[in-house]
Formats: sequence, structure tokens, C-alpha cells
Amino acid sequence: MGSPEVHTGGTASCSAPAVSTKCGEPYGGLAPHDLTHHEAKAATCTDIGWEAYDTCTRCEYTTYVEIPTSGHNLKHHKARAANCTQKGWIAYDACMNCSYSTYAEIPALGHDYRKIIVEPTCEENGYTQYICSRGDVAYTWNPVQKLHHWFGEWTSDADGGHSANCMRKGCKHTGKTGCQNFKFQVEENVSMVFCPVCGQTENGERMERIEKAQAAAVTGKLPAGEVIARMNGEYLSLAFELSGKLTQPAGKVKITLPAKALEGRSLSLIAQDGTQTDLAFEMKGDKISFTLDFTDAEIPAALIRLTSEV
Repeated sequence: MGSPEVHTGGTASCSAPAVSTKCGEPYGGLAPHDLTHHEAKAATCTDIGWEAYDTCTRCEYTTYVEIPTSGHNLKHHKARAANCTQKGWIAYDACMNCSYSTYAEIPALGHDYRKIIVEPTCEENGYTQYICSRGDVAYTWNPVQKLHHWFGEWTSDADGGHSANCMRKGCKHTGKTGCQNFKFQVEENVSMVFCPVCGQTENGERMERIEKAQAAAVTGKLPAGEVIARMNGEYLSLAFELSGKLTQPAGKVKITLPAKALEGRSLSLIAQDGTQTDLAFEMKGDKISFTLDFTDAEIPAALIRLTSEV
């Protein structure tokens, strides 16, 4: 009996046994797969996934199983209009499982202001107002204090007071207040009672107002209101008035009047008890000026005797 025949040939693979080089016939079994493991990957809305699987490095063997895409899970969102301060958007869809969205933003519009200037009146403050054309959003700027009433000539009323109309355009207010009467001894056994604001005297005569009277503080500061000067043939009264009421001067005050009103006259300051003091004055051009001292004055008015120098 001869020796057994030795077969030689190619190496077996995962899919085929080894083959004899002499007779060409297969012999032996298949070689095992050389496997590589792959982790699973979940499918997404747009990308496929797979289960965990193995592949052979030497052949096409695989346990791969594909997981198809899930597709978007869309939620619809209604449009929102933009306004002055908030952004808006058009109607859009957004996936509840991923970042996919058809969202398109509309920027905030910003305020569209128009400017309204409210002028101050006698009784109301003024201001500049900005109102948005897209709504009632508004703000004010540049506040201006109210003007207060600007009264004209004060005239005596039958009830012991006086009144005056406001001279500002559009204002129909009439101010009314009681007279503040003062009594001065002007001669022996003769007194003069009058209201420096309206010029009404006790005997029914009225002292007329001198226009363009001016006042300047020499010491201290001027009181509120304006200086009011009135005269008749013999006397000149001076006081400060605000809204029909007297205000108290303090310190020395320089009074300037039109020279024509007092031309050719000397001035004497009269105290309430009748004491008279010469009052020095200065003529300069068409104006006359003198100084009154209210430092220790008990009343807010002064009375001056006018004496003709002729």
C-alpha cells in the first residue's frame, strides 16, 4: 500500500474551502469570518440609521440592517406681526424632533414719532410731545412753566375790590381781589385813603397809572410782581403788585419814571403819620429816577407829594 497523497493548494477563505493544486478539488472546511463590530446609529428626520452590526474584513459578509429616516414631525406656528418694539414672524413650521424650521423673522419696526408742541398758557404748563403713529405710545420733553395771567389795568368794583382782564391772547380770565387800602396823613386834620393797585381813593377820585414805570434793586432783591405807579395832581403812589395783590419790597429800590409825568415838580416822601421828607431825584434825558428805602417799611406802599416849582 502506497503512501497517502499530499494535497497542496490555495488557502481556504470565509466563503470557499482550499483547492488542491494537483487535482483542483476542494478539501477541508471554510475559514471563519474576521469580524469587525459596528455600533448602532439612530435614524433622524433626514438621515438613515442602523442597528448594531458586524462585517468581515475579508469578504462582504455583514449583519447590517438599515433604519429609514423618520421624516419631520412638524408643528405649525401662526404669524405674528411686528410692532414698534417687538419683532414678528411669518407663519412657519418647525420640527418637534430636530432644528428644522421655516421661521423667518420680521424685525421690530421702531417708533414713528410725530412732534407736537403744546404751548404754555396762563394756567397750564407747556411741553413737547412725541406720539407714535402706530399707537398711543408717547412721551413728553422740554417742559415749559405756565405763564401765569398778565393782567391789564385794575379797576375798582362796587364791592370794595378791584378786577382786571388777562391780556394774553386767547385768555378770557378776569382776576378779582379785594383792595388793600392805606391811610396817610397828608395835611393837618386831612388824610388820604387809597388803594395803590387800582388807584381808587376814599373820596371817589382815582389816581391814574403812569405807564413805563421801572424798578431796580439797589440792595437786596425786588419782590415778585411789577412796580405800579399812580398819580393825581398832587400825589404819586408806588407799590409792587402781583395778580392784584401787593408784595412787600425789601431794601433800597431805584424807581425810574417818564420825566414828562413829573416835570417841573419837587418830591416829598410822606410817612403815614404825615411826616414829610424831601426826596432827591435825578433827571436824565426823558427819565427821572429816585431811590426809596423799604428796609424797615411797615407797609408795601409809598406816597409822594408833588409840589410845583413855579
